[in-house]
Amino acid sequence: MGIRSLPDLVDDYRCFQRIRARSLITREMDLGPLKWINPTTLLPLVLFMREQRELPYIPPYSSSVANYIHTVMTRPESAVGPYSSYIPVADLPSDQKDGNNILKGHLIFIKMVWDMVERMHSST
Repeated sequence: MGIRSLPDLVDDYRCFQRIRARSLITREMDLGPLKWINPTTLLPLVLFMREQRELPYIPPYSSSVANYIHTVMTRPESAVGPYSSYIPVADLPSDQKDGNNILKGHLIFIKMVWDMVERMHSST
């Protein structure tokens, strides 16, 4: 998958907005029809799900999407293995110094991946 364009990212966020609006109206979070979920939809959705724990949750019919959401929601950051295909959602602490340390660790990981991709690209 290549770099996503800004309109695609905006559409992903709008998907979250539709889910949120429908959930607040129906008083249940029905994700049944989701066949795929992008990070730009998932990130705000995870936060919304944590804020609205009292809403009944209907998981996606797709077991792979349901498992992905479940993993991101429940797996602690420290339990992510070296070959995971995602960076888990990390709650930032209220103390900015502690939050900066978490962000620094993620940025180091992203730089390592970027460097690896650049080396692979330059060797082809």
